[in-house]
Amino acid sequence: LKDEKEITCFEEALPHTNLPDKTYDIIFFLDAIAYFEEEDMRLVFSELQRLLKSDGIIVISSPLDLHSYDALEKFIDLFSTEFDVLEKKTSHHLLFLKLRHFLQKIQNLEKACIFQHFKKEEIKKAKFMYRSFLKLLATKKLHRALKPLASWSKQLQSHLEKSSKAPIALEKITRFILPNSTASHCILSGKRKPLFPSNSQEENKKRPPSPETDLYDSLYEK
Repeated sequence: LKDEKEITCFEEALPHTNLPDKTYDIIFFLDAIAYFEEEDMRLVFSELQRLLKSDGIIVISSPLDLHSYDALEKFIDLFSTEFDVLEKKTSHHLLFLKLRHFLQKIQNLEKACIFQHFKKEEIKKAKFMYRSFLKLLATKKLHRALKPLASWSKQLQSHLEKSSKAPIALEKITRFILPNSTASHCILSGKRKPLFPSNSQEENKKRPPSPETDLYDSLYEK
């Protein structure tokens, strides 16, 4: 980017920057918010709102914690503190992530059978049942049995990660068999919240929906 004549590069660090207010027509903030401490996340969104022009668009994406039942709702709520949501796109890669984790687990177990320092690290990270299994059975004898399986899992994992079709196919399966599963990733686009609600917005809130023409509008707003 530094070689592009029409692009100016800046090095700044969130949650606070020295960039001028309302400067950018569009802001992309991709898969980064999850790396901030929770207490800094609100500050990050506030700073992004400061940098965006009044009629600008922001696009933010983030992986979501599959172990949290309300991770998606929390992410949207956080986004909504500074921006109005224009569009939402979620991905459901639960099966893909679980399969990749399982294949990596096989490879780690095979490695723990022959490298004591790696075995100790795995034991520290493991939960109770798996920790006991590692201590008792992760030996060179088990390694001989695991070696071909670990080699196969490594090849399959490599294929999954390089393939463009496998994640899509697994996502379709996830949506079919687990329609209410937790989203694994979310992309939101939005615009700055107005400082004061417009009169039309206030009137729409106060006006009771009519049986016909306003029914769709009231459902859409929900």
